[in-house]
Amino acid sequence: MAKFTMDEAIAWVAIQQLINEWGTELDVNNGLNIGALVTEDCAYTVRGVQRTSRSEVEAFYKGRLSEFEGAPPIQRHVQTNLVVNFTSADEAAI
Repeated sequence: MAKFTMDEAIAWVAIQQLINEWGTELDVNNGLNIGALVTEDCAYTVRGVQRTSRSEVEAFYKGRLSEFEGAPPIQRHVQTNLVVNFTSADEAAI
């Protein structure tokens, strides 16, 4: 018996892919393009404060980067950096 229905499996993969893309965005761009990964009505808690819109999340990461005075932090989200891109109906690249 399968553990997930097909719809549940598709949803699980979509959520995992978002987590992977989030980690990659933090590692590669320090979160400066994070807005592409959240909805306008998101609720995201970081540093104990809930941000409740895309613009608040974007402002957090822009402000955070400015705290480092030109030396951005080294991010290490390798456990979540496995991003899958579907190149055709029969191929995927990782």
